[in-house]
Amino acid sequence: MSGFSDLIHTYWKTQMLEGSIIHFDELFTLVSNPKLRESYKMMILEMTNTHTMAVVTPKLAECLKLKELEQYSIASLRTAISKCQLVLHSPDYIYYLPNNAVPISRDNRDDIVIRPLSMSQDAKAFREFESSCIEEDLDGAYASLTHWVVYGAFDGDNLIGVSSMYLWEDTKLADLGVLILETYRDKGVATRLVQAICRDVISKGCVPQYRCQVDNEASIALAMASGFSLFGRWEAIVAEEE
Repeated sequence: MSGFSDLIHTYWKTQMLEGSIIHFDELFTLVSNPKLRESYKMMILEMTNTHTMAVVTPKLAECLKLKELEQYSIASLRTAISKCQLVLHSPDYIYYLPNNAVPISRDNRDDIVIRPLSMSQDAKAFREFESSCIEEDLDGAYASLTHWVVYGAFDGDNLIGVSSMYLWEDTKLADLGVLILETYRDKGVATRLVQAICRDVISKGCVPQYRCQVDNEASIALAMASGFSLFGRWEAIVAEEE
């Protein structure tokens, strides 16, 4: 998949291809990995280059009888999952910036100021911002003042939007969260905010990563408006807590 940083390809190959290969062809790769992260039993990544990778724990591979499949494809894998009554969590789209570069923004025609936030200077403004948001939006956005890099959008003294990033699983991929007050949505503020924080983390040698659920049309539109391109569709079977 040309245009994406080598860091991205290296990360996903590490996640999806380490272990014993059960099947490999130009469309579908299936791997059994005893060192798969403890929180997952299976991960599936359907990439936009039409190749799909799936990785499972050996125990789950045995349960699904994956070495006995008559044919190997994402469809046959999903059939095996269904027969065992396992449930994949809601999938996410994964987006990255082509060439790890933010496109040139249009000139601003309002008085919105976008700048970095800090715990020492902006805690009060952030609390007031949170109090103006509904709990569902706060949970979905996952934007926090405690994250590695945090940016805010201000209308005068009022914080009206927040974007934050944290390093994804000790890599140089920086996972993004963003939330804008409802009255300021669809005005281009979120796009400028996302692009500002992306430029910052890129200057730090990292790669912005944008994730959203596949049915979140507003978030998908924001990703595209900010210059991101779809890398793939990621879903998992999460291990139950003992």
